[in-house]
Amino acid sequence: PQRPPAYSARKISGERAYRLARRGEEVELPEVEVEIHAIDVIGIALPDATFHVRCSSGTYIRSIARDVADRLGTCGHLAALRRTAIGPHSVADALSLEQLGDPAAVAAALIAPAAALATFPRMSVDEDDARHLTHGRPVQCALPDAETILVLHEDRLLAIGRAAGGRLEPNKVFV
Repeated sequence: PQRPPAYSARKISGERAYRLARRGEEVELPEVEVEIHAIDVIGIALPDATFHVRCSSGTYIRSIARDVADRLGTCGHLAALRRTAIGPHSVADALSLEQLGDPAAVAAALIAPAAALATFPRMSVDEDDARHLTHGRPVQCALPDAETILVLHEDRLLAIGRAAGGRLEPNKVFV
């Protein structure tokens, strides 16, 4: 488990923790389960250390630095943070600034919205349900409750919705 930092966007009684912390209020967030796949030390040039972390979503790298420093009997903070991947998307696949000026390179790098969100649960709908969703109305859903569901119609991303209690409520519709 990991305790998120006080200056995080987590909510306490409906208010963001960072707002409470900025007002000088004591912030003690509950621990959350995270998964650390690997921590590789890239270099040490005291007082700095550089490391690479592969972790689950929701992990606070600032908290890792805080906890490591605490265990070493000192204090610590992040001087820099760079996200190099999220899900199947990696910086290694990104275009350089120069490539952004090349329409052919940009066109070749584009991916379909549904492919960009491939890790989310999805459901396909028929013509009637598609019509209901495009008008902001919920439809029946056999998927388990989830905050984010991709809704496809004829293999195209139609909407992003929330499943709860056997119904899918559209949050955003793409027409």
